[in-house]
Amino acid sequence: MIEDDETTNGVNAARLELVRSCAPNERVIVRGSEWIKARSALIEKALDVAFREAYANAAEALGQSVVAFSLDDIEMGATFLRVTVVGASGRQASGIGQIPDPRTLSVRPN
Repeated sequence: MIEDDETTNGVNAARLELVRSCAPNERVIVRGSEWIKARSALIEKALDVAFREAYANAAEALGQSVVAFSLDDIEMGATFLRVTVVGASGRQASGIGQIPDPRTLSVRPN
């Protein structure tokens, strides 16, 4: 993990080295001000958890069958994501899901 600091475009030598040090099955995610290296499967799971939470919250707020959904762009450093759902009547609702720290998750082997 590398904390945010004042550098050009937020990238310094330590961050570049963190990215370069990733194995083929690892990635770096920027969550808040932290740059976190984790297995790709854990980062995917973190985004999946957030999406499912946001979608469920939006669908519950909509109160009818969902016919379409959209996901807001995820900005670097995001800790939440938003999903907007649309019902058959055209009514829309949004829900928010928190992106968990991938280091706190586990993934079952296939």
